[in-house]
Amino acid sequence: MMEVLLEAVARTRCRHAIIDLTGVSALDAATADHVLRLIDAVAMLGAQGIVVGIRPEVAQTVVSLGLDLSNIKTLSNLREALLFAMQSSGVSVRRRRRRRDLREDADEAPRARGPLPERDG
Repeated sequence: MMEVLLEAVARTRCRHAIIDLTGVSALDAATADHVLRLIDAVAMLGAQGIVVGIRPEVAQTVVSLGLDLSNIKTLSNLREALLFAMQSSGVSVRRRRRRRDLREDADEAPRARGPLPERDG
């Protein structure tokens, strides 16, 4: 994994490398150490490593192992990491409103209550 990632970072000259741990439900000391070394190696090539998708169980393991992630950018999900990477690179990003937000706005909008009464005169 490290060789493939570092090769891609060097080839593309990317500024950010996102490491998605969303599917990881458990993490041992060796794997956690590997992720930290991976992020250090990415930094040596001039890119910033971003870790996303840390589940509560994984966070608990990281803390119990005494690993220091304070110098590593961690975000909740891939979407947030992509937004961060694009904004950090100077790309103007306008967040789209989610369908749920649009539905809530529609629910709050005043509704017509049938035809308007006719007026005399």
